Amino acid sequence: MRTLTFFHTCFFLAILCLPSFGQTTRDGFYEAVRRDTESLGAVSTRMTGTPENARASRWLEQELRDIGNVQVWTHEFPVWVPRVERAALTVDAGSMAGTHEVFPLWPDLVRLNTTGPDGIQGQVIYVGDGSMANLPARRLRGNIAAMEMSAYRNWKQPFAMNAAAVLLLGSPDDKQAAPAAQALYRPRFYIPDGELADAIRAQGLTDATIHSDMSWERVTARNLYALVPSADSGNGLVAVAMAAAYDAMSLVMGQAPGADNALDAAFLLNLARDTAASPPPRPVLFAFVDANGINQLGMRQFLTMLGVTETDPTRLEYIRVDERLSTENDELAELIQEIGTGREALEQLHNSRRFRGVQRAFRDVLSPEMLSLREEIAKLRLDMYDAERMKTRALERADEESQILAEAEMERLRPLLKEKNDRSAILNRILEQVLTSAPV
Repeated sequence: MRTLTFFHTCFFLAILCLPSFGQTTRDGFYEAVRRDTESLGAVSTRMTGTPENARASRWLEQELRDIGNVQVWTHEFPVWVPRVERAALTVDAGSMAGTHEVFPLWPDLVRLNTTGPDGIQGQVIYVGDGSMANLPARRLRGNIAAMEMSAYRNWKQPFAMNAAAVLLLGSPDDKQAAPAAQALYRPRFYIPDGELADAIRAQGLTDATIHSDMSWERVTARNLYALVPSADSGNGLVAVAMAAAYDAMSLVMGQAPGADNALDAAFLLNLARDTAASPPPRPVLFAFVDANGINQLGMRQFLTMLGVTETDPTRLEYIRVDERLSTENDELAELIQEIGTGREALEQLHNSRRFRGVQRAFRDVLSPEMLSLREEIAKLRLDMYDAERMKTRALERADEESQILAEAEMERLRPLLKEKNDRSAILNRILEQVLTSAPV
């Protein structure tokens, strides 16, 4: 918070300097800020890792280098970001039949808003502002609720009624949502204001399917720095630093034009131009930080760059850890080459004294899939239980149609459950053979 206050103070002081310009100069400054803001903000998103963010970074770097009388350099660092591979709503029938793009919301902690290969299927039910009075509790169970994004504060209500997913409809009344409690997994997707959103409000959609594929990806973020030297290099005055973020962040993936950050970065860029044209008594460092929407990572990297020396104990400890991990990986690779392949190699691996690193690698590789399978199997078993109950009730009521539907659902679920159980058994068997002396 102190850091943010410092930079906000710097901007405030810079703004106070503007009235000292002549009217023509002041108008020209404002016009340049407006023009550069439009250049940065004329995209759908500037989230770190996107092509639009990379273009903004290159544009800013070139603008800084064109100033002259400044030293410009870049600072690259890795960051993990969610990547949307596919997100679509497929409408089965009606005037909106077809496939439409939707936008997943930002992940719930590390849980992505994905749907699995079969998607989330159900009737799309419009519930207005999502308040309890507008929720048809029985109809929502297992179906897709659609509500206004402007009432995002109520997003948890449809899930309380067992909705399978929530579609958030855009409108001119959209505003930045207040922070909400983090969910473990509540699939939510945004639909911009337009024909599809209007059709949903008019109850014009029946059955639909949401498909969403996402993944975490390691990308490279870039901070940009421009140092304007002082008018008198011999006065020994310490440099002043000013910073602004140029990336953008939003609750909705792919919808982050970031007007606020664009204005901040454009203002700082033009302040750098004017400062370079008339250098002050002390040096000024202008920092344009990336990945600031991800836990202020860009700003923290900038401050670390300023404060951490080559002999910093924390930095040296990280270097030692990296070297140790690199050495362990090299030794593991050599050991795997030495073991070879085939049955004889597999029969050796239970020796934990010699092959502890190999065993750990096996667990690291297999554990995520095994945990995912456990979750999928539990869900399939619950679905099978629901289908069996549906069949039992249908038999009691002599409801032939419901009985046929229940049996069809059970027939669909059986091979899926068998496939997941078989795969889980194989993985458990592999671990058993690696970690114990069980026969291969």
